[in-house]
Amino acid sequence: MLTYPHEIWAGVRHQGLVQHSSSNNTWKTTGTINCDSLWCVAGNSNFVACGGIGDNGGLVYRNFRTGRVHRPILANWLPNDRVRSVAIDGDRAWLGGLGWLAVMDLTTEAVLKTKVMTEAKLISEISADVKINQIQTDERNVWIEIGGSLVCLQKTTQTATR
Repeated sequence: MLTYPHEIWAGVRHQGLVQHSSSNNTWKTTGTINCDSLWCVAGNSNFVACGGIGDNGGLVYRNFRTGRVHRPILANWLPNDRVRSVAIDGDRAWLGGLGWLAVMDLTTEAVLKTKVMTEAKLISEISADVKINQIQTDERNVWIEIGGSLVCLQKTTQTATR
């Protein structure tokens, strides 16, 4: 993933976020996500994040404005920390996992799971074994691949990008 001129960011198994600087041809690990299987990477000009689904899965992200790397403890808010998909939408990350869908404010690390969409009941209808495979966002919608289905959710004022 290209985030800044002369930099490439990637998610690397057992290492987490790795940055390559083409100006001096160096690699630097900026955060660990000690997971068995790194699964997804997403970013924008302010954040880059990766998620994992192994026994020690989770989320690690870097805030480019502050330079800090964060590893929130998702198990505090969600049934498990297996992150199968992530989409960065402004200052928020849409996260999909094994049986759950959530939105996290990346500036505060607050999980806004129950206030994320107009069809909030969708969250409770995701069974524990359903996988959120992919998430994409645009100005008005969030597109989610759940199992073998594609769902389009309209963003509310609460979830719209700032």
